[in-house]
Amino acid sequence: MTQTSKPLIAAALLLVSACAPVETWYKAGGTAAQSTADLTACRVEGVQKVPANTQIGVTPIRSTPPRTQCYGKGDKVRCHTVPGRIYGGQRYSYDANAPLRGDVVSQCMAGLGYRPVSLPACSAAQKPAVLVDRGMPPLTQDSCAVPTRSGTVIVNPS
Repeated sequence: MTQTSKPLIAAALLLVSACAPVETWYKAGGTAAQSTADLTACRVEGVQKVPANTQIGVTPIRSTPPRTQCYGKGDKVRCHTVPGRIYGGQRYSYDANAPLRGDVVSQCMAGLGYRPVSLPACSAAQKPAVLVDRGMPPLTQDSCAVPTRSGTVIVNPS
């Protein structure tokens, strides 16, 4: 990869991610900073209640049989054999408790009054000149989200 292609790839990834919906936790009147703090506390609770359970898996193994292809030219026949191939068998690790831990985090956030929402990312025209976290406004059809370092700020552009 050349040095000039790296910035182009980064710009393309940024452009694609700008179109993706923003997944966040919503609580009427809550702030982005408080949501982030609550989510961290719920994640810690999830790790304490459901510790990691790392398992090793192996991808399925499949194979193709060898093939012989013959062709004739005049009175001569030539054959070429393509050997069979074996695919798969790679090892990988995964946390078998991750789904259960996610459930604990979701229950914790729900217990604090949050619900998961998916909002479109705010366009440049929708973003206010100064982004201030004044609390999460009531959701409307025009609501959009701006991810920040302290959390996701929800904006009603109208």
